Amino acid sequence: MSEVTLGAIVAARAAGGRFVSLPDFLERTGAQADEAEALIRCGAFDGLDRTIPELLWRLHMLRAPARRVPRDAGLDPRELAALRSTPSSRTAARAKDPLAAARARAAGWAGAGIGAGNVDLAPGETASLFSAPEAGAPALPRLPDHDRLTRGRLEHEILGLTVSAHPTALFVCPADARIAARESLGSERARPVNPIPARDVPQSAGARVTLRGWPAATRHVRTADGRTMRFLTLEDESALAEVVIFPDVYERDGAHLSETGVLCVTGTVQDQMGACTLHAEVIW
Repeated sequence: MSEVTLGAIVAARAAGGRFVSLPDFLERTGAQADEAEALIRCGAFDGLDRTIPELLWRLHMLRAPARRVPRDAGLDPRELAALRSTPSSRTAARAKDPLAAARARAAGWAGAGIGAGNVDLAPGETASLFSAPEAGAPALPRLPDHDRLTRGRLEHEILGLTVSAHPTALFVCPADARIAARESLGSERARPVNPIPARDVPQSAGARVTLRGWPAATRHVRTADGRTMRFLTLEDESALAEVVIFPDVYERDGAHLSETGVLCVTGTVQDQMGACTLHAEVIW
């Protein structure tokens, strides 16, 4: 989103309170359709009690010019206008009604009536004594929400992080396919040993273990002889764990670090002055 839109959202919330609908949000913030779409896809409008596909359907109807609505869509123009209406737009429409002021001044038997004599009409202007009934907006189609994995991937795509669940619960581990292939060939190093959660690393000094986690941070370092090693922070739902990847392992398995998904690393936990790190032996 643009900085202008971000500022408009904050100002609109401060001045008028929470947004009550998608048209209300668009009207009060001036957000572009693609900005609203990104907010919908990452779950920012979940508080409106509509699923993401339903909100995207309505956004499509809101931004489609009325003249481009297919004739076979079965939408009455008045229904489409009601679909796009907001509290302020309805108030503005009533203000344009030439009988609105007369109805406001009407006070039963003791006050002015709402006859044509109490209506200010321009020369040649006509008005009906009975306002047309308001058209109801067509009901939104009931569309199922995205599944957990799709929501997580959309959040990660748009925000760079996941909100609805931890990424280790949403994304696959590319190493699983390679591990399965090794097992099928009967390799002795086919399966990672002693899998533990990240919170157990401090209690596993000296042990050979396997960690599965989401790469939360990384840093490259050059050794004295010019080779590359890497420091990696892995995160699972329990904690963070630090991993050291020395040049030999990095040159052999480092390509796996560029894959999107959960990483699987086997190594030995080393305790250095109370700081426990996993010295990687295999990146699966």
